[in-house]
Amino acid sequence: MNTHSGRNPCSTGPLAGLVLLLFSFVAHGKAETDTQPTLEVWPQICVAEPNTPCKLDLQLKWQGTPHNLICILSDNAQFTRWCNDSNAVHSLTLNITTDKDIQFEMVDPQSNRIIAAAKFRVTQLSDSSSRRRYRNPWSLF
Repeated sequence: MNTHSGRNPCSTGPLAGLVLLLFSFVAHGKAETDTQPTLEVWPQICVAEPNTPCKLDLQLKWQGTPHNLICILSDNAQFTRWCNDSNAVHSLTLNITTDKDIQFEMVDPQSNRIIAAAKFRVTQLSDSSSRRRYRNPWSLF
């Protein structure tokens, strides 16, 4: 005896088709159109001895730029404006010596609009001559 009502339980109705279409848009369409340009600095922080500048190679990497031609600016006077001349270039390595934070900005060369930014931080170690007592003088232990 067949108790099947004649309706295929695996068939997709209009609601299932809409859900499938919505999922497809979220999974595929949005990732390609809403990619935000990013600028990354590595390392992000330098910990230096007191009164000693950081000396290291700093790497900047970027992705998601609309037409891949970009310029890099910084608030540090030792770095001039740098612009890539090829779409294949997506990184820059700088040899730096600094005792202050550096703000980097990626700009569009045609409009000078800021596309993305990244910050390199410098932290000085505290002076080791001022030691902190970990026990109170009245402690029994």
